[in-house]
Amino acid sequence: MRNNKYTSLCLILIYILGLNNCSNKSDEEPKDDSNQLIFAIDLIESVNSSQIALDGLVTQSGQFREFGICWSTDPLPNVEDNILAVSLDGDEFSTLITELTPGTKYYFRAYATISGLANGGLLEYSEQKEFLHIPIGPTIVKQTSYTFGSNFYEYASSSIKTFDGGILVSGSFQARFSNTNSGVLLLKYNQELELQWKLELRDLEISEFVNQVIQDSEGNFLLVSTRYRPQPEPNLIKVSQSGNLVWQKRLFERVNNRSERYSATSIIETSDGNYTITGNWNPQSAAPAESNFALIKTTKEGDVLSIAQFGEANNNEIGTSLEESPSGELLLIGSAESDNDDTNMRITKFNPDGSTIWTKDFGGPRNEFPQASLQTSDGNLIIAGTSTFQGHDLQAWLIKIDWNGSIIWERTISNPGQTIQISGYSGISEDQSGNLLFSAMSSSSTYGIKLNSIGKFIWDTPFREFGGSNGTSSMFELDDGHIVLIGKKQDSEINSTEVSDVWLVKMKEEPFN
Repeated sequence: MRNNKYTSLCLILIYILGLNNCSNKSDEEPKDDSNQLIFAIDLIESVNSSQIALDGLVTQSGQFREFGICWSTDPLPNVEDNILAVSLDGDEFSTLITELTPGTKYYFRAYATISGLANGGLLEYSEQKEFLHIPIGPTIVKQTSYTFGSNFYEYASSSIKTFDGGILVSGSFQARFSNTNSGVLLLKYNQELELQWKLELRDLEISEFVNQVIQDSEGNFLLVSTRYRPQPEPNLIKVSQSGNLVWQKRLFERVNNRSERYSATSIIETSDGNYTITGNWNPQSAAPAESNFALIKTTKEGDVLSIAQFGEANNNEIGTSLEESPSGELLLIGSAESDNDDTNMRITKFNPDGSTIWTKDFGGPRNEFPQASLQTSDGNLIIAGTSTFQGHDLQAWLIKIDWNGSIIWERTISNPGQTIQISGYSGISEDQSGNLLFSAMSSSSTYGIKLNSIGKFIWDTPFREFGGSNGTSSMFELDDGHIVLIGKKQDSEINSTEVSDVWLVKMKEEPFN
C-alpha cells in the first residue's frame, strides 16, 4: 500500500442499472438487465500538480463503440462535460487525466457506448467516484554542485547511499577546451550534502570513464571503469571508506590476446567473498559493432580468477548488470540482438559453478536496453531501462520478474512528443515503504519519478529549470526520509563545448501548493 495520506484508494465493483441520456444528468432510467455491463473505476491517485492517474476494470464487456472517462467539478459528470477516450488493455484500463487544479474536488465516471443496437448506441455509466486532488511530491530543500575547476566539465555516472547514511558520487572530469583525456572523480557527502572528501585519479595518457560504484561488505568502495588507450580495457579500483586509494587493477593485462577489446559496466560482490564484473568482449577479428557478453571474476584483491565470453557470432551483446539470488545463482542482465535484428533484454541464469540454467529474452517489436537492476524487498527483481523503436520514440521501460524469469508486471513511461529515457547503472532504488525511485530524462526536462511496488504512479516531477540534457545517475531515499537526485547540471555552452558540473538535489515530500 502506498504511504500517502493524501491519496484515495477507491475499490468499487459497479453493476450498471440505468440507461443514461447524454444531455441530462438526471434522466437515468432503469433498463433491461439482459444487456448488463460491469465496469468500475478502482484507483485514483494524484501524480503531480496537474495530473491524476486513474485505473479500472471491465469484468464483462460488450461491443464498445467508445469507452472513456468523463469528469467535472459537479456531481454526475457525463459526456457533455470533460471526456477522454481510453483504450482497453484486455479487461483493464489506465489513463492520466491532465490540466487539473490542486485542491479541487472532481467527480469521475467511466462511460461506454455499445454499438450494434437499433437506436445507434446505448450509453452506460459507472457509479461516480469523487476525488479531492491534493497532489504530493518533492520540494527542493537544498542543492549543491561540484566543479573540478573552471576549465573542466564534470558529471556523475553512478551514485550510492553509503553504510554511514551518506552519499558517494562517482563520475569523470575532463578539460573543456582541449583534447585532453578524462579522469575518475569520487565525491563523498554526508546526508546534509556537505562534502567530506574527494578523490581524483587521472592518467594523462588515457581516457577513463566510470560505469558503476558499489560498497562491499568491508565498507570499501569498488569502481569499475573502462579505459581507452586507445582500445577499451576494463579497470577495477578499490578505495577505502576514508577516500584513500587502496589499489587499481588493469584487468585487460590478464587477457592473453592483447588484440581483444573488453569493457566493464557492472560489478557485484558475491556470497563467496569475490567480485564478479560484466561488460562486453570484442575480438580483433570482429567488426566494432559486434561483441559478446563478458564475465570476469576476481578475488578481493582484484586478481583475476576466471574470464568468460559467450554469446552469438556476428551479434552485438553487452552485459549491463548482475544480481545474485539468495541461493547463490547469478543473473547476468544485458541486451542482445534477436534473429530479426531487434535488440531485446537478455537474461542468463548461472549456477554457482558457472553452468547455465537458462537464457531468456524479454521485449517485443521495440528495442529494449536495460540500464539498472534492483533486488526488491518482496524478493523479486526490478529492471529499468529504455525502450525505443528504430532509434526513435524513446520511452522509460520497467519490468518486474521473479528469479525464474517470470514477468510480474511491465510498463513503459512516455511523454507525447518527447523522448523519455533512464540512464545510469545504479539508477533505481527502493524506499523504506517498498516504493520505487528513479530518474529519467526527456528532451526538455529531468524527471524524478516515484512508483509503488506494482508500478503505479505516486508522483512524477519535472525539473525544467535544469533542462533535459542533464545526465541523471541515481535517485534514492536518505536515512532522514529525504530524497536525493544526483546527476549533472548543464550551465551553458561555450565555443560549442558542453559545460556541466556534478549536481545534487535534496528533496522532501509534501503537498503541492
